[in-house]
Amino acid sequence: MSEQGGKYGNLIKRAKQSPKPDDQIPVQPVEQVTNEPDNQTPIEMANLCVKVPKKWRKHWAIQAKVKDITMTEVMVEALKARFGLPDDQ
Repeated sequence: MSEQGGKYGNLIKRAKQSPKPDDQIPVQPVEQVTNEPDNQTPIEMANLCVKVPKKWRKHWAIQAKVKDITMTEVMVEALKARFGLPDDQ
């Protein structure tokens, strides 16, 4: 690497100096669709982290992929079945 700026330094420098294409159209944000009725306020979400052996997690992640379901969906389903939801839900 005798070039100053490393392996990709010159490439990045040229990209920054090149004019922007005229055909780039700014993307407008897509309105998110929710399953909530219009009169409800969005529910504030929080992370739920659990420590499990890596081997278990790997097995569960593979099974979730095979069954085309997310780990979140599985955990929420299990927690709802075991403990239910708050009275106001």
